[in-house]
Amino acid sequence: MDAPAKAPGLPLSITDLRRKRARSLLLRLTLAVVLPTAIAGVYYGAIASDQYESVSAITVESADSGSTGGLESLMGIVPGASAGKDAMAVREYILSRDVLERLNREHNYIAHFQSENADALSRLAKDATFEEAYDYYLDMVSAEIDSLSGVLALEVRAFSAEKSQEFSQAILTYSEEMVNDLAERARKDSVAFAEKQVQLAETRLSSARHTVLALQDEGADINPEQSAAAALSIRSQLQAELAQARAELSQARAFMRADAPKVVALAQRVQSLNQQVKQENRRMVEPRKGEGMHTTLAKFEAALMEKEFSEAAYAAALKTLEMAQAEASRQHRYLATIAQPSRPDEATHPRRIYGVFTVFAIALCLFAIGSLLIAAVREHARL
Repeated sequence: MDAPAKAPGLPLSITDLRRKRARSLLLRLTLAVVLPTAIAGVYYGAIASDQYESVSAITVESADSGSTGGLESLMGIVPGASAGKDAMAVREYILSRDVLERLNREHNYIAHFQSENADALSRLAKDATFEEAYDYYLDMVSAEIDSLSGVLALEVRAFSAEKSQEFSQAILTYSEEMVNDLAERARKDSVAFAEKQVQLAETRLSSARHTVLALQDEGADINPEQSAAAALSIRSQLQAELAQARAELSQARAFMRADAPKVVALAQRVQSLNQQVKQENRRMVEPRKGEGMHTTLAKFEAALMEKEFSEAAYAAALKTLEMAQAEASRQHRYLATIAQPSRPDEATHPRRIYGVFTVFAIALCLFAIGSLLIAAVREHARL
């Protein structure tokens, strides 16, 4: 016989209440966890478009020193540490809008990801802006640097194996051109700086030489230093002759009359020598046309010293230019491809099992949190 039906308005038994709560929990669990997981399973299993990933590895080599890594490269305390900075620059360039713009211009990058053959959730919208396309590009392209080896791993995804390899090879080509441009610019800047220093040194040397020539023309003297030395020698010789003549005159006056011919001759000789000594003194010390020999000699010595310094600076600048030109002929930085872009033979994305499990885990966590919140609200309402 059937169990008697419950009379309306009577409270439910504990068993019926538990059954009702179990059915409610099962319904909520189905709607909140099972249904999203089933939808994710259908999407990843039958709808999601295959994505192929091309992998390559590159590094920036330096001709100055061997490659370095680890803590020394990170701190930049060794000569090769600059290569790590170059690798960072290459990474920033790969993930830049410039690369996306060039990829789209030369390889129709955006059009490939807007293809109708891809599912609606995976492809890029037809009316997407460039910024939206750039965000999508960052999801499809990955560039990571190993801090120990300095190797940059490039991973590029596309909806076909051919396109993923094509895009990856194009990115490597653009990166190599960027490194070459930076190295060429550095070489040109170095040579241009050295050439400018040579021009400045040449101008300084030319000015110093003109100053020396002007002083020589002004005094009608090729070498004022030699002229001053000769003048000093003549004055010294005249002073010696004057002293000897005065001694002879003093000796003659001791036993001869003042009007004796020899005394008169010696007196005239002393007077003549005295005039010559005074003349030489005036020539060296007293102004002549506004300047004396001592002033001219001081200017000439300063000009001659400036000329010698200018010649030394010019020779050093020429040597620096020669070294800069020699260094410019070397390739200091170049992009080395360790592994060429691979051509995948099967799809690597999306990770279907991982995606379904992720949806399940997230839905279960949200369900648990929601259940706890509802229970807390009900408990609070009973108080």
